[in-house]
Amino acid sequence: MFNDCSKLKEINITKITTSNCEDISYMFYYFKSLESINMLNWNMKNINDIDYLFNGCSLLKNIKMNFNNNNPKCYDGKTNIY
Repeated sequence: MFNDCSKLKEINITKITTSNCEDISYMFYYFKSLESINMLNWNMKNINDIDYLFNGCSLLKNIKMNFNNNNPKCYDGKTNIY
């Protein structure tokens, strides 16, 4: 959806409807300038793939989410959150 937005520093995604989403893999892939993201209002009930969601987000320090993310493929060595 937003793959490789390397200069984007902030994004308002609070109005995105995710109740019918199953796959959000690569959604924020290589957001090199993104520092914080708020996903608290997302309905994650049907999502089953978050692989590489935040890979390459080298400045990302704060993620607010309402789901338990224990998928090691969601992040990589360039992402500060684990």
